[in-house]
Amino acid sequence: GGVLGDGGVLQQLCPEQLHHLIHRLFGRLEGFPPAQEAGASAGTLRAMGGAANSRLWTQIKADITGKAIQVPASDAATSLGAALLAGVGVGAYRDFDQAVAATVRVTREHTPNPEHRQAYEQGYRLYRQLYEDLKDTMRKEAL
Repeated sequence: GGVLGDGGVLQQLCPEQLHHLIHRLFGRLEGFPPAQEAGASAGTLRAMGGAANSRLWTQIKADITGKAIQVPASDAATSLGAALLAGVGVGAYRDFDQAVAATVRVTREHTPNPEHRQAYEQGYRLYRQLYEDLKDTMRKEAL
């Protein structure tokens, strides 16, 4: 499998495994049940840190989750988050929303590609079926 990457070059990946990882990290694609059960919702996701520097990786995550992904200018999320919480705590900001609005700048946004999402879903279903069909055999072979 593969996806169209930066510069129009076909990037070869193992999308089924990637899809599985993202499923495990974000929950099921039908609406992130753990977050929904807690009363939260995720309209737009944010990607930070070294992996967010990869336009291809960030686009793949947007395609798989079906959510827009924003990449903020600062990749120091932990430090910035702690500073914003402190700012809210001492009254420098009215609330967390105001603190984020005043300090977080988005440098780019990745919009999900429905065609890629469908291709990832098809590959993921096949991956899960193969896993279920082969897991007992693989356990026996591993012993």
